[in-house]
Amino acid sequence: MSTFITILLIIGGIALFFLVIFLILILMGLIAKKSMYYEQLTRESADIIRTRSRNLTDKIATTNQLLELCQKLISIEITNRIKNLIMLRQKYPLERLDTDIQAISTSVFQAINFDAIDQTLLCVTRDYVMRNIAEITTVQLLSSIQDLNQMIAE
Repeated sequence: MSTFITILLIIGGIALFFLVIFLILILMGLIAKKSMYYEQLTRESADIIRTRSRNLTDKIATTNQLLELCQKLISIEITNRIKNLIMLRQKYPLERLDTDIQAISTSVFQAINFDAIDQTLLCVTRDYVMRNIAEITTVQLLSSIQDLNQMIAE
């Protein structure tokens, strides 16, 4: 009977040994699978970040182009408003300032075809564009008036 128990213990030890090896292999497989999952997740996250970064870069570029267009249109409108005064060498009547700022700002804003611009490619709202146009118009018009009045004074 003791031989039988010894054989059972040996077989049980061998079975336990193979069971432990089997469990270790399963754990190694799970760890490898988890590692592959994390690598894939890292790659996908990096792709998403690159895509969002590219999208943000596109948005910033489109927004800058729109604001540059606004500045050019403002310059054209201001030149059109004061060209007669330049040719006649007359000072700018300051009582027209508020009216001209509003008229130029409105004209430039209405000249922009927002339907042709993909709104998802802009970083700013239409309200911001309008406020920006009004600010730039005020600064550029005042500068142009100052230049005109200095030219006439000479």
